[in-house]
Amino acid sequence: MFLQWCGESSKRLIRKFDIGQKDFKSLDYLKRRDFLIKLACNKMQKVLHTQQGDLPQILELFEHSILYQEEKGYPVWRNYDKTAISKDIETGNQYKVVVDSTIAIVFSVRYADKIIWRDLDTGNSMYLHRIVVNPAYKGQRLFGKILDWAIEHSKQKGLSNIRMDTWAANPTIIEYYKSFGFKFIENFTTPDSEELPVHNRNLALTLLEYKLKINSP
Repeated sequence: MFLQWCGESSKRLIRKFDIGQKDFKSLDYLKRRDFLIKLACNKMQKVLHTQQGDLPQILELFEHSILYQEEKGYPVWRNYDKTAISKDIETGNQYKVVVDSTIAIVFSVRYADKIIWRDLDTGNSMYLHRIVVNPAYKGQRLFGKILDWAIEHSKQKGLSNIRMDTWAANPTIIEYYKSFGFKFIENFTTPDSEELPVHNRNLALTLLEYKLKINSP
């Protein structure tokens, strides 16, 4: 498998793996690297719109995520709004990363987020929300596939930034997103507003931003 099949974040992951390797001809190295390339750059990974028929599995992924976060002692979505998830599907704002026909991770997209980003929202950003991974794919850095897609999608729309928010009380997940190139913007507590889904109200969040590299003509 060749690196030209990979997105930029996948290539960075593989280069990071190469750093510190001493014997680039060893069978063990070649096997491990080939496995990583297949995992990170698998052509069978597709980003597709979710469908209403996916909803039961998506809700199951949300339940798994809540249990996992509780076990780790991290904050969780309480009484998450299933109607909001269904609406994301209906409006075409939710996507899934499919690996060999299995939903590996889901996420939602917005192009405005005035309530959370306030005056920082100037219409030039994509916002990633409600990212939930299938437990069978945890630890495989599939967020890189989302980021590759978001970068290309944002460039097509002429956007300058990819933004997201996550739990302020979860330093592990904050550092995880930073490892993909996101930068800390600020901490913010969401208002108790009916404009937000129930599970997004009164949350202490960390706001993160990934700036796109704009090629000069």
